[in-house]
Amino acid sequence: MNPVQDAHLDVLARIAEICRETYEKNGIMSADVRKFNPHLTLFKLSKAPYLYRKGVRKIEQCWDSKYNDHHFGIENFRSIHLCNMLNEGQDGYYEIFHEEHLFNNDQD
Repeated sequence: MNPVQDAHLDVLARIAEICRETYEKNGIMSADVRKFNPHLTLFKLSKAPYLYRKGVRKIEQCWDSKYNDHHFGIENFRSIHLCNMLNEGQDGYYEIFHEEHLFNNDQD
């Protein structure tokens, strides 16, 4: 699902751009040349081995179109994670190399 294009999304895109620029300035090159693509993942089929074994590889188009115009709310974020996208952590999320808290009082 794609988010609504608004000022918040522009800020998020700018953060991604600053990250890429900072990596390059520090000699960290990425093989990933894809454009920043903010999106919402509702269900990850690769994490459902039972369905995968049954041959389910995609969500039916009717489910996608059913929620195309649905407002899922606003997600506020308090930190940015630098993750290893190739490894999972113990909690099933990506392995986190570093977390940067955006607000001084947000250290939970």
